[in-house]
Amino acid sequence: MISADLFIALTSAVLIVLFAFGSASVGVVIAIVALRSLGAALHTPASQAAVPMYVPAGQLMRVAGWNFFLSSGVAMAGPVLGAFLIGIAPMTAVIAVDIGGALLAVGSLLLVRIPHPESRAGEASQGGFVATFVADFVDGWRELVRIPGILWLTAILTVVTLLYMPLNALFPLMTLAHFGRGAMSASIV
Repeated sequence: MISADLFIALTSAVLIVLFAFGSASVGVVIAIVALRSLGAALHTPASQAAVPMYVPAGQLMRVAGWNFFLSSGVAMAGPVLGAFLIGIAPMTAVIAVDIGGALLAVGSLLLVRIPHPESRAGEASQGGFVATFVADFVDGWRELVRIPGILWLTAILTVVTLLYMPLNALFPLMTLAHFGRGAMSASIV
């Protein structure tokens, strides 16, 4: 999770440099958003998988509820805050806030000890990380195809996410730059 957060901060730093020098073309921004999505794709499942390792079993439902509540709140408040910041600060400062958030996440993770899960018998002696990864992937794939409709749902959501997320990141920029509207319009979009 720390590596993913640092990777996201690094991509944001690249964006700051591009915006500072006026060379942030749409294609480059989409590529960087794709890279940031890769960091999030690694961070999010790791974060969700870590919760049961440090939360007592009796508190999992409560913690899951709070996590969902906070994630939803951030998803709603983030674009509004971003549009507000775009209205009062240059794009480089807005992106710097993102870097600050990533560094705050890294600092928080450094304060938490997440125990390592117990491995299945004999995994470590049968090839280490790669063997464990392949075994986990195969187990996950079997579950994915075992439940009717889940594979199709996963495929559809993957395609929609890959097509929508870069556009979603560009909506405020399109609203401001292409349509010449202000921060209020960008936050509504």
